[in-house]
Amino acid sequence: LWENLADPIITGREELGFSKIYCELPEISVLHDSASSQASWLGFKFLDINVSNLKQRTEPSLPAEIDGQLHYKYMPRTGEWGTADSQYAVITPTGKSKAVVQEDLVGDGSLCWTPARWEDLPTFYQAVNAFAELEIKEFLGGSLTRSVGGSDISEQRILY
Repeated sequence: LWENLADPIITGREELGFSKIYCELPEISVLHDSASSQASWLGFKFLDINVSNLKQRTEPSLPAEIDGQLHYKYMPRTGEWGTADSQYAVITPTGKSKAVVQEDLVGDGSLCWTPARWEDLPTFYQAVNAFAELEIKEFLGGSLTRSVGGSDISEQRILY
């Protein structure tokens, strides 16, 4: 999970157990019936993401048949390379969001990962390259949803 501000990275990682990494995330650019954005680090663009042929969603989106989002909290132990101070699975249960959807558009989605070198992304080039090497079999669509509010994530819990 990439974020572009320190506060959500620190609280998400240390309090909630989300694995988060910093990157530059500019505002989504919307032009006519297309939306696009990118992710970069110190000017190296590693992800382009686009949705074209945007139109209002006419059919209700399918309900998610999942219990929540699974994350793995890992905090290294100071002074002991390769040793964990804490490590365990956590879950963010679904269904507690108070988000109010203001706009819900669907269209044709696409994305493109740019392979990186250590010199480009010294701390996470391996993660970007793993995504870049995945074979894309088919694009099933894309969406652009604007909402206000959300969950306070107070339901977050450790899985034992």
